[in-house]
Amino acid sequence: DDRGSGPERARLLERVLEWRRVASENRGALRYRRGRSFVRIDDARTTFGRRRFYLDGTEAAIYLACDAGDEPVRIAARLFDGPDAPAGPRWSAVEVRRFLDELVGEGLAIAEGGRYLALALPAEPRAAATPRSAVRPGARST
Repeated sequence: DDRGSGPERARLLERVLEWRRVASENRGALRYRRGRSFVRIDDARTTFGRRRFYLDGTEAAIYLACDAGDEPVRIAARLFDGPDAPAGPRWSAVEVRRFLDELVGEGLAIAEGGRYLALALPAEPRAAATPRSAVRPGARST
């Protein structure tokens, strides 16, 4: 058994140390702020460089619906099929998944076992306590 020695172990140890360094440097560097009908995501992680994203209306509502991790089918049902569903275009679970995959590609969310989790933390702790309905699907930023 050669798991405890050799170049593979050295590379693994190097990666673990790099991950710890980057994780420490980037703690709290991905934050979001809620607006009236949008979400602004500020990304100051060293792994990506400074970036800013604006999600409005439906996209903002989908992102916020992933705060605890969820499946596209459940997100679509919750946002577009409930009694409070807004008038206007409704996204299918396929469209929700497609959008979430874009967020994963940008490093703003992760996917595991069909569930998606938004990675940005609220810039202000009380923002996390604001009801999801504060940003509604179909709303447009002004």
